[in-house]
Amino acid sequence: MIDKRGFLGWAARILSAAATLASGGAVAASDGRKLSQERDSDFFRWFHLAPTGVSSPGDNGQWIEFRPESAEFGPLVEVAALTDADDVIHATRLSVARSFIEGRNAPFARDIVKSFLAWAAPTPRTEDLALLIAHFEDPRLGAHGTILVGPDAPKTPAEPDRTGGLDVYLGRRDEADLAAGPLGLRFSNDGPANQRRFRIDVDGR
Repeated sequence: MIDKRGFLGWAARILSAAATLASGGAVAASDGRKLSQERDSDFFRWFHLAPTGVSSPGDNGQWIEFRPESAEFGPLVEVAALTDADDVIHATRLSVARSFIEGRNAPFARDIVKSFLAWAAPTPRTEDLALLIAHFEDPRLGAHGTILVGPDAPKTPAEPDRTGGLDVYLGRRDEADLAAGPLGLRFSNDGPANQRRFRIDVDGR
């Protein structure tokens, strides 16, 4: 069972981060940003992402893994960055448990996915990517039960998502690819039935 105080604290940080991250401040995976700098970004600070101590070899570098410090959410969310010998980020990855996306805390899963895209994707964004992020800003997306929203809450975009990423997130398809400027994004669902995870991979093309 999720500790209520820990959950509310984490949820408050998510909601506070939403406006900041949605407005910009993104880091393209190949724009020369260093991981040491990004660890002080809004995305890392708001979600209290801490290194797990786990690293693995990648193309000309090392994957460094981070998870929320919260004991409740740490197993549900993983962020990773591929860095070279100079600490420059060349690719990023997000993995979220489908049990989180499809459970009663679905709005918070949606927020971290949206915030990851806003951080990892390039600015200015392509039209298709901007539309996808707008869909993730909709508080009704993937929610269970009644969702009360104020008059200033983001509206459901009039246009449907064209990337396929939203359908992957909602479990309607297994994978989709998107070319967004200098980056390539892959959305996928993988893992055994009782441990399925939604994943976004972002890398330079």
